Amino acid sequence: MVNGILAFGKGACGRAVILLFSLFAAPVAADVDQKILRCSAIADPQQRLGCYDRAIQQTRAASPPAQKPVDINSKRASPTGRRLPLRVELGGGFQIASVDSPFSARLVGDPVDLAFQSFLGGRGALGQLEIWYDGVFHDAISLGLTYGHSRMSGDARADFPDGVQVIADPVFNDISYNARVDSLMLGLSATLFSSRAGSSFLSLQAGLSRLDLETVVRTNSPLLAAPEISVNRDTVIAPVWAVTTGYRFHLTDHWYAGAKFGLNGINGSLFGQDGRAVWAMNSQLFAGYRF
Repeated sequence: MVNGILAFGKGACGRAVILLFSLFAAPVAADVDQKILRCSAIADPQQRLGCYDRAIQQTRAASPPAQKPVDINSKRASPTGRRLPLRVELGGGFQIASVDSPFSARLVGDPVDLAFQSFLGGRGALGQLEIWYDGVFHDAISLGLTYGHSRMSGDARADFPDGVQVIADPVFNDISYNARVDSLMLGLSATLFSSRAGSSFLSLQAGLSRLDLETVVRTNSPLLAAPEISVNRDTVIAPVWAVTTGYRFHLTDHWYAGAKFGLNGINGSLFGQDGRAVWAMNSQLFAGYRF
């Protein structure tokens, strides 16, 4: 086939045909082969050139159109490679807390109420379930909803060796508490630094919490034949806030894991619950999935 074309290419028209054919021979060589042979049988040069041109145009029209590449990593890719800008994250860890709550103990047989307002140290476990929507206002900003659950416990001692109020005898109090906190917060998270390996972030969250607190006071004094136990139970609905920073490692295109450290607080005084508050520091490990 090529020798036939070269033989024809001695004239100006033949050289033009060879140039056009060389541009399209690679992708359409199999189809052009038959059409070129039919065109080469035409005696008139102008008609033969037109035949070659039509053969090439028909072959190009029959070729499938080029496909645009799909960016599977883009959250706004085409429908064939779409990724939702959603993440679900589950974490758990340990916290150190300080609980501020009023409680009281009454000495049996004596009209004296012992009222306390004290910070009780404690510790416990916590867990969080978070849903984040990425790319809010900016590619590095995410909007999230967080449900948190934690349990804390601690103990303290309050002694009055010289007595209290009208009681001259010493009074000793062993105090213990158990607390449960359920919270729901809305927040924003900003990606501070990102690479192929992972990314660091800072989150600010605020919402509402329910604090269930049980305080047990065991009071002992020479006035008592046996220790007196007083139980105080409170349920408080109060605002909650949290500040969290951490680092997430990109395990796959969808899965990631990391660690974070946070500070959070509950202040009941904003809802008329004076003296009831929780302040805590926590550290967590977490894992997440990107859709």
